[in-house]
Amino acid sequence: MTPRACPSCHGTGYVVQEKEGRLVAATCSCRNADRISRLVARAGIPQRYRNACVFETFRPRNASQEKALLLARK
Repeated sequence: MTPRACPSCHGTGYVVQEKEGRLVAATCSCRNADRISRLVARAGIPQRYRNACVFETFRPRNASQEKALLLARK
């Protein structure tokens, strides 16, 4: 969702929340979703691999790959 279309923040990217009796600004969830989309686009991962190659289906072939998978899942 683009920030302009967001009913929570009305395009500002922030929402007002109450914490410990004070009103504070917090990042809106639409901003986080946009950030994730931008990061995926910048990663340069071809479209054919974006949904097909996931940690859940990866099968390590050696100890080095097993270690890398454990680190990546953290």
